[in-house]
Amino acid sequence: MVFDGFNEIVIPIITIENRKYIQQAIWGILPENYDGEWNDFQKIVNTQFISLKKLKKHLIFKESLLKRRCLVIVTGFVTAYLKEGELKRFLIQQKNRMPFYLAGIYNVTDDGFSTCSIITTKKSHFLSEYQNITSLMPIKIEDNKQEKWLNPDLSERELMKAIKPFDDFSDFEIKEMTE
Repeated sequence: MVFDGFNEIVIPIITIENRKYIQQAIWGILPENYDGEWNDFQKIVNTQFISLKKLKKHLIFKESLLKRRCLVIVTGFVTAYLKEGELKRFLIQQKNRMPFYLAGIYNVTDDGFSTCSIITTKKSHFLSEYQNITSLMPIKIEDNKQEKWLNPDLSERELMKAIKPFDDFSDFEIKEMTE
């Protein structure tokens, strides 16, 4: 199933606060004290994806990066390439179809709902062949770095070292989507 990011949906995450359990979060982070509607906020500021560069500068998200990181559980992600007026979409997933983790941040609203965003960074050289609409891609958290990503005691400097652009697609397959 491919999720449509233009509608409010929930996705599975693992949080710093509760590392042993998978919980649901609304995809598209809201500021902590925001009490309006998700759709209203997303129309002004789409926060389903947020670049690492923006995270470090924006006060409403920087605290989430430092204190409320999460692993977003996915089986793949979609990217697009525009050529001669035609848009082609590609699904990127592991060859074994197993889930993997993307770097994320989350907040909890006053009514107890978690909202989250997937962190992006400069796209890899390999991905350039399949993506030219944006220069960003999600940050994949390697299997041996999951505990580090969820370590609440990580300094900002250590955190930046822990998240590097992913460029090893040897265990992945890329398929053009027809629908």
